[in-house]
Amino acid sequence: MNLLTKQLISRKDEYMDYLKTPKWKELKEARWEIDKYECVLCGNMAETVHHRRYPQVFGKETVDDLVSLCFRCHKNFHFPPTLLEAKKQEEEIKKQKTTEHIAKAQDWITNNHNGFNVFRKMALKLAKEGSKFGMKQLGEEVRWYVKVQHMDWFKVNNNYLTEIGRELIRQHPKLENFIETRKRKCDI
Repeated sequence: MNLLTKQLISRKDEYMDYLKTPKWKELKEARWEIDKYECVLCGNMAETVHHRRYPQVFGKETVDDLVSLCFRCHKNFHFPPTLLEAKKQEEEIKKQKTTEHIAKAQDWITNNHNGFNVFRKMALKLAKEGSKFGMKQLGEEVRWYVKVQHMDWFKVNNNYLTEIGRELIRQHPKLENFIETRKRKCDI
């Protein structure tokens, strides 16, 4: 074993020992708090902290020398994926986020019967008039109606509108001819 290899092994051992110290754990926790426990690259839950640059002496870095990452992004940082792998990972992240939006929208539908009924009423009214419409348009019509009726309890996230539209179609199949929808990323 040559001298350079021995030095590298010694440095790695020193680093691994440092990662077990209270100082490192304190720095890691501080960085996670700053980044709100989210990976700064993809927004998933942070699972590790990465050094932006490695100090000459471990323990001398500051919280600004660190960044919160999930395991996948940390691995990709050290071992960058091929372009094809990167595209696949990006698509998986989009599908995951879409699935999360769907779950939140379903939760809104389940917990806001009165709000969903306002959407149902307006959608059936527009369909009866023979109008095709998108969910953004329906959302604006509902918001206007709610404002005029002084329904202060009503709030809905725009990200939920497409799933509200799909639920309206599930409950009233004839609305499929009136509500314009697109394929979701998680369905592709």
